[in-house]
Parts: sequence; structure tokens; C-alpha cells
Amino acid sequence: MSLWYQYSFEKQNQISVLNSPVFQHSIKIPDGAHLACLSYPVVKSELASDSQAGLYVAFAGRPDRVALDSLPPASSISKRLLRCYQQGGTRALHEIQGSFSLILYDTSKQLTLLYRPFLNGLPLYFVHAEGVLNAASNPLDILSRNDLTSSLDKLELARIFRCMSTRWQETVFSEISAVKHGEMLLITAAGIECHTADMEKLLPELKFSSREQAITDYRVLLENAVLKQLQPGRQHAVMLSSGLDSSSLAVLANRHLTKPPLMAISWSLPGDKGGDESEQIAAICKSLKIPLHLFDGNSYGPFDQLEDSWLLPETPFTNPFGLITNAVYQHAEAHGVEVLLNGNFADVLIPGMRYIFSDILRDHHYGLLLPVLRSQIKRYGWRKLRKSPVLKGLLPQRQRQLVFKPEAWMPMGAGVYADLHKQESQRILQSPAYERFATALSPFQSGYPGMDQYLSGPHNLRRIEPHRDIELLNFSLRLPAYWHYRNGQMKAFIREALQGWLPENIRLQPRAGDLSGLVQRSFSRNRGEVRERLLDDPVDWSPYVDTRWMEQRLSDTDPINYRDALLVWQSLNLQSWKAAIKPGGRLFR
Repeated sequence: MSLWYQYSFEKQNQISVLNSPVFQHSIKIPDGAHLACLSYPVVKSELASDSQAGLYVAFAGRPDRVALDSLPPASSISKRLLRCYQQGGTRALHEIQGSFSLILYDTSKQLTLLYRPFLNGLPLYFVHAEGVLNAASNPLDILSRNDLTSSLDKLELARIFRCMSTRWQETVFSEISAVKHGEMLLITAAGIECHTADMEKLLPELKFSSREQAITDYRVLLENAVLKQLQPGRQHAVMLSSGLDSSSLAVLANRHLTKPPLMAISWSLPGDKGGDESEQIAAICKSLKIPLHLFDGNSYGPFDQLEDSWLLPETPFTNPFGLITNAVYQHAEAHGVEVLLNGNFADVLIPGMRYIFSDILRDHHYGLLLPVLRSQIKRYGWRKLRKSPVLKGLLPQRQRQLVFKPEAWMPMGAGVYADLHKQESQRILQSPAYERFATALSPFQSGYPGMDQYLSGPHNLRRIEPHRDIELLNFSLRLPAYWHYRNGQMKAFIREALQGWLPENIRLQPRAGDLSGLVQRSFSRNRGEVRERLLDDPVDWSPYVDTRWMEQRLSDTDPINYRDALLVWQSLNLQSWKAAIKPGGRLFR
């Protein structure tokens, strides 16, 4: 379920944007406020009130286990949150972490409180205009007019086409504001007071006495992160690949789950040498003695079921692998799975290669400079050495990012992308704090649990990502970057840390499972239908992709490259999404 709230500062009950039949539960407060839980997505939500104290709360999601244990006793989570606020005020609520969001109204102070926890909080949006405050989990629920497309931010859409995931905002609607993760907003008639997460407290500086001690500490942190999210007594499965991250989750979950025992869910891609990792996955399951459920994933490419594309209310971006992920959820549900472990977030817990030289110089390990330089020359050669991400890290940000080079797929004159570049150039001149945390803490990464609930929720699944843990995140991203890259191999530190947990052939093998072939084959099978959809109606996507470039890609009989396929995919998404948010569309209320 999701949350909805409306408050009139003029003390008049407003006509709701929504019709009451969609409310699962609602509380109409005489003070001009209205709280409700809606019937989608499938996320646990609750309402609670203390009419004597004049307190009302709507809550969706789940606090983490540590936070839950620290809350005052009560019959429901929402009532425990009310008591927490009564006893400790806003500061006590701001300390609670987990995958949830909440809306609280305090009658005595005429105060609306919106809160979304750091890193894992579920999305929450609001509009404050003309004496009325509207807030909701779904941004479409707070836009009252029929033409929602008039509120779209063109620069935000351009970021999506340029795959600038670290710069995406929570929504593409310009008039809607998002509660950012870690924020608590206190809203009264006098204005909005914003309390942000205490970054120095959440992400403190760390010093590493030795690599050996760091490995020991990492193992403890990873196991604790898994234990925090496991739910004993419920059926767990791991969404397993041949990579280190999901394999390590399988090891730890299997160690602590007995009844019912852990199982694994994954897919095979018969005939795809680069993409099929089912043999390696089967070997992992055999070594851990856990049952494996495989399905053929070849028919779940992004272009295979265009009518069933995964659409989200806040953005036209969708995961091109959403279809095959949904197939995993379907198979998990069929096998009685209630909790599904996923290791995707671990990929952003490694400092970028551009930090290698700066970390070497910071730690005075000058003996590593020459070996690193040799490895980059060996990989790129002298002529292409400038492409090395390691050496790019030595260049000032101006030289790295202020030169704009239009690409062939951009509309004539680069269109909106030139404006986007001007905006980004102004921003990049100011070096952001916690730069190496930028990807992990970006709105896209922090908002992914909220996006995924639209996919996993209908299958009654709770997807958990143990790597999405604040302590583990801080530890991993503060490790010296040169520990992660050794002899041309990524995740060298993690491979060493997992020694003794995984069989050696699995621990040291490079991951298989390149899904670019799945995307390309899916496009080739459906090229005709894709061409008809896009070229018959280019209005939505033509401001972002050159029409002649698109015609050539859709007419060419040669295989399409992966990057071009994603541009075509995003064009289809934008077209489908705009239709879905119009009256009569799938997402329009």
C-alpha cells in the first residue's frame, strides 16, 4: 500500500484529488487534514491516532530490526512510532532507520512531519501551494489536473537518456518536491524546516591498521548486515548469479537459516555463451547444498513483452531487465518464497578506479605507482592511455567534464543536451562532499527499493539487499581504492575476504552472465513492432533522440549494439509512460 495526505492551512476540508473507493483506510481530522492508505503498491502500511494527544500517523514499510527493538511497546508499528514521537519528539523519530516512510500530523502544533530514512527509506513526495499541502508515496496522486505532461522537466528527461544515474532526481515532475533520503521535513503555515541526515555521524572517517584486520572487519560487517535483514521462520531464497556478491549472501543466509531452508532462484540462457551462467550457479548450489530453481530466460528480453512493460509513476525510466527480474519473482512466488535476497547494491560499494592514484599518494604507498601505470599501459596502450579511468582521476574536474561533445544520436544542435551540459558544468565546479559516495547515495540508488516494490509487491515478496547497510557502505567505500584492483582484477579485496567461505574455483572465477546478448536478441526478434511504434508516433521521443538516427537503427538489419538498444528502449518507455499518465492510461487514477 502507499500513503496519501492532504492538509488545508485555511482549516477547510478540501475536495480530495482521489476518490474514496481507492482508500483502504483513512482518517479525516477535524483540523483540515486527511490521512489515508491506498491499495497499491503491495507494501505494509498502517494508520494510527491518539485523539486525546491530537496525533495522527500514516506509515508504510518496515523499520530495521534494531530500530524496531528500540521503539516503545505498542500493538502496532505505527502506534509505537507515535509513542516514540511523544517521548522523544522529532529527534527520536529521525534516529529510526529502515525501509519505510511516514507522515505525522500534530494538532497542537499544527505541524505536518514527513520523514524518509537515510539510504533505505521509501519515496515520499509533496506539493505545497495555494494554502494546501498534499503528500503521497505516488506523485501522480498529488497532481489534480488531467494534463500531467505539462509538468515534466525536460532536463531531467535528458539525464535519463544520457544515463546520468548519479544525477537523476526522484521524479521528473517539476512542480513536485521529493523528501530526500535522510530528510525530515517539518511543515507549518510559517514554512518548511528541513532536518537532514547527520553525515558525519552516519559515515564517520575510518582508519585501517592493516589489510588483514580490514578483511576480518569486513567479514563481520557483512555477516551482521545479513543477520539484520533475515526473517527467521519465513521462506527465503537468493536471487543467485555466478558473482561474488550473491554467492556470499547465499553462504551467510544458508549458515543462519534452517527451517525452512534457503533455496536459490535464477535463469539460464541456452545458446548464449557470454550470458549463460547456469553451470556456475549450479556448482555454487551444489557446494552449499541448497536447492536451485532455474528457468529459461531467453524470452524475457526487454523488447519481448512491450504491452507488459514495467511502468513507474514517478519516472519513465525502467530497468531494461525488469521483465526477467519479474520472472524471478513469479518463480519465487510459485515456490512459496516470502523473502528474496539480492546482491546488486554491492556493485556500488567499490571506490571508482579514478581514486587509485589519489589513495596511493594519500597513504604514501609510492611503490605502487609504477605497477599501476604499467597495468594501464598494458591494457590501453600508449595511444589510448587517456581513456584509462585511473589516469583520468589525475585530471582536474574542469578538463574531465566541462567539454561538451554532441553524439550522433542527439537531435540537431544537441537540443536539450546543450542546456543540460551548461547546468552540469556549473555544478561540477563545486566539488561535492562525500564524492566517492555519490553513486551509492544517489537518488536512483537510494530510491530503488521504492521502485522495486511495484514489481515485487504483487508477488507478495519482500526483496532484501543486505549490502544496503550504512555501516557496510561506509566501511567499503573508505577502503583504499588500490586494494580493490589488483593485477587487472576487480573486487580483489572482496575475493580475499571470502577465502574459506566459497570454494576456490568459485571465489576466483570471473563472473559470467553478460546480458547484452539478451537485449540484442530481444531487439532483433521484435524490430518490426518496435519500428512501427516509434516511427508512427515520434512526438514524445524526438526531442531527445535524432529521428534520422532512429530510422537508421530500426531499418538496419545488422545487430544493434547494446548502448543503441538502450536508447531505443528508453524511447519506447517514454512513449508508453506518457500514454499511461494521461486520462484512461494505466497509471492515471
